[in-house]
Amino acid sequence: MHQAGRPVAGLIARAGRLSTRTLICTDADLGGVRIAARILGRVPSAEDVDVGVIARQPGRMFSAHTRTRLSALATTDDRIGAFARGCLERGYAVGQEANVRAAVLGALR
Repeated sequence: MHQAGRPVAGLIARAGRLSTRTLICTDADLGGVRIAARILGRVPSAEDVDVGVIARQPGRMFSAHTRTRLSALATTDDRIGAFARGCLERGYAVGQEANVRAAVLGALR
């Protein structure tokens, strides 16, 4: 798993403070949930966009290890918990490459 390093996270935080609207659009998988949590920790006003809620092609099914980790994140009663629960309900990863445009356009409407 690759997460944004401290300098990139700082840049995201600065950009979030300067913008009027910030969207977080990550892969809908364990790594994406973790990245979204990290960004929301720095830019609490950011809006998270779950690319898995739009029409999509099923990705790889989550392993037992990934389901366990997502389940732990899904226990919280916040936006990250809701994102993790959405991933678990689908049961498979949704990558942003094929879905990000439609998800962001939907969020901007």
